[in-house]
Amino acid sequence: MLSQTQLHELFDYRDGGLYWKVSPCNTVKAGSRAGTQNANGYRTVNIKGAKYLEHRVIYMMHFNVLPRQLDHIDCDKLNNHIENLRPCDDSQNGANRKVPKNNSSGVKGVTWHKVGQKWGAYIQQQGKKHYLGLFTTVAEAEQAVISVRANYHGAFTRHK
Repeated sequence: MLSQTQLHELFDYRDGGLYWKVSPCNTVKAGSRAGTQNANGYRTVNIKGAKYLEHRVIYMMHFNVLPRQLDHIDCDKLNNHIENLRPCDDSQNGANRKVPKNNSSGVKGVTWHKVGQKWGAYIQQQGKKHYLGLFTTVAEAEQAVISVRANYHGAFTRHK
């Protein structure tokens, strides 16, 4: 990774994005927005032939440290305002995820339990599932998950 000083020589940070201070090549002008969006939905910047995630570069520019993992507080991969970035571990990053698209109940932490023919509620912490029980309705299971989640996930709690 490049140093904080090198990054400040290359980029201006404004409006949650990086802008070239110098022209990195003939086709890119100084003052233009750096980087492109990759297939995973994150912005990347190419610095001296190496690709870096824009949010990681921005964090390094501000704090001169690069945590192993960063979390977008609002879950928007393109919102790289420094106020929206925070260091985290795998479990905290998972706690702040949105409801998966393939979730059949529409509620984070609630799934259909075929054997019991009821809705199962669980939360996940540090890679372990903590089952909260089976419930007749999705609403009951959701309430169980909501009532417990904040105690496990703290500032990284996301219900939806």
